[in-house]
Amino acid sequence: MTPLTVASVRLVARDAPTFDAWWSDVEAPVRDAAAAGARLVCLPEYVCKGLLGTLPVAALRRPGREVFDAAFAPHRDAWAERAAALAEELGIWLLAGTFWSGANEALLCGPAGELLLQPKLHPVPVEVELGMAPGASLETIAVDGVETAILTCFDIEFPELARALVERGVELILCPSLTSSPQGAGRVEACARARGVEDQCF
Repeated sequence: MTPLTVASVRLVARDAPTFDAWWSDVEAPVRDAAAAGARLVCLPEYVCKGLLGTLPVAALRRPGREVFDAAFAPHRDAWAERAAALAEELGIWLLAGTFWSGANEALLCGPAGELLLQPKLHPVPVEVELGMAPGASLETIAVDGVETAILTCFDIEFPELARALVERGVELILCPSLTSSPQGAGRVEACARARGVEDQCF
């Protein structure tokens, strides 16, 4: 397997007043990681969460789906464009986290314009209540010669998904996540470790 230096970014939740302010918060640690030698930089699930700050307080009292659609969906294309441009500028691979668009979409951008879009397949109960559209297929991409795929958060808890990917030649599975408790974070980490052991992948 080709050596690959990976950085995982934990963002401190902060409501940003504008898209540009939010992007500045997201971009800075990516640049730091690239400067430190990371070839692949990974951002978390629902990286878009800080965009809740772009809504007036009154709007946050609306039903959850309306809030998500208002805060996140209008910025989805700008997120994808800026992430792709940043990956190309820095000459890195960037897992740009996930973004709400009605689906929960993960985006992996490459240094030469490569793109992989992977919707989350298994919604958690809160996402079911939001009416999240689940993904229907698993995509793969070669990251510097390493066949790579994405299983977002809850998806990593389903062994058959990782097995199917490894049978297709995947060596690296990325797992952006957002949890509401240490127990949830521990579960995602334990399942990711289990998938690695079961399938002899990273």
